[in-house]
Amino acid sequence: SSDVCSSDLQLFSAALAFVIPEKANISEDIKAQLLINPKKEVEILKSELTKKGTITTKEIKVSRVVKATIVAPDFDVAKITEEEQILSDSESTEWLWSLSPKTSGSHDISLTVTAVITVDGKESKHHIKTFEKTVTIDVTPEQVIYSWLAKYWQWVISTLIIPFLGFLFKDKIK
Repeated sequence: SSDVCSSDLQLFSAALAFVIPEKANISEDIKAQLLINPKKEVEILKSELTKKGTITTKEIKVSRVVKATIVAPDFDVAKITEEEQILSDSESTEWLWSLSPKTSGSHDISLTVTAVITVDGKESKHHIKTFEKTVTIDVTPEQVIYSWLAKYWQWVISTLIIPFLGFLFKDKIK
């Protein structure tokens, strides 16, 4: 059909580079960064990444408008940049996220890249690629104790410290 042909004409090749740490501590926010550039090779684009972690590169088909989303159920995900952006002709387009782990262990994170195309005057989404990553979140014993105290400090004061102080000063009160 003519729809398919016209939408295919809106897709073109671009280099993609994505980075996310594979390890982090429970109290540490991690940054994920995605770059897409239709004019550069993946190796050059890879060198433009400023965040640290494991890098995924790929040659993909994109449209002028690209939407990139991260799904990470075990994290609080904050978008630093807009999810839907127009690709620049002159420089790499960047997406950034900050992820806060909720629990320790191995967690799956999905980056989905979608081309936004116009067919018969209507905006449509064309799923391009989903990248799966596993991130291991470690918890140090100090973090466990600290988070427990942060959560239950009132209980500690009322059931342990106040009775203990009462015991210490009971002779002085009399």
